[in-house]
Amino acid sequence: MEPLHKKAITKCRVQLIEDMIVEDLLDRLEQEEVFPVGIVERINAGETRREKARRILDDLMRRGPTAFDKFVQCLRDSQQGFLADKLVEQEGELRRENLGNLRHPTEETSSQIIAHPSDYHRMAGTNHRMDVD
Repeated sequence: MEPLHKKAITKCRVQLIEDMIVEDLLDRLEQEEVFPVGIVERINAGETRREKARRILDDLMRRGPTAFDKFVQCLRDSQQGFLADKLVEQEGELRRENLGNLRHPTEETSSQIIAHPSDYHRMAGTNHRMDVD
């Protein structure tokens, strides 16, 4: 899952946990192969609806690149379009913020620009230095 999608889910987490109807949604997520049977069983082992919703979100963030879009569609298909709309809206806001940061870098974002190839290793957290002429 894209970091942007994870951030959108995180920003909507409280509302998703409060409002998500888990049973039908979970069946749809299994049908769309977002979750295998083992994960569905683990989620269903949650004692409360909220605990199941938390488990869905936690496991969802560890799924592949199509998980976010499938989750949004499953929300729509299970009559929870208002939650799908909230996620898509949040995703759009985050994309616009990222685009704005690229167009108008702040001191924080501009400091992330790699000025020299040897800087890559420093930013990646390694101590290896590349000698470039």
